[in-house]
Amino acid sequence: MISRASAYRRTAFAPISCLTQSLRAVPTTVGDTVLSRFPPPTSLLEEFITFIKRTFQPSIRRRKRKHGFLKRLSDRHGRKIIKNRLKKGRKELSL
Repeated sequence: MISRASAYRRTAFAPISCLTQSLRAVPTTVGDTVLSRFPPPTSLLEEFITFIKRTFQPSIRRRKRKHGFLKRLSDRHGRKIIKNRLKKGRKELSL
């Protein structure tokens, strides 16, 4: 009998090519040629990289509004952070 853990291990981690198969467009045939929206990947690494989204999109305005000096002073916990950094002798108290 197969234990639940081993059955889960087998089904949880599918190879990348299996995961991306569902994302590919279905090829359509016109005459004797096959048309597809996505060209076939040349390697497994290229196939994986095409679906990665880079999540860090830096913005100075957003960073300062979230971690800046005025934001720190507006909150009780932020004032505690500024106080502790002053006490420690930090050159920069916040952004």
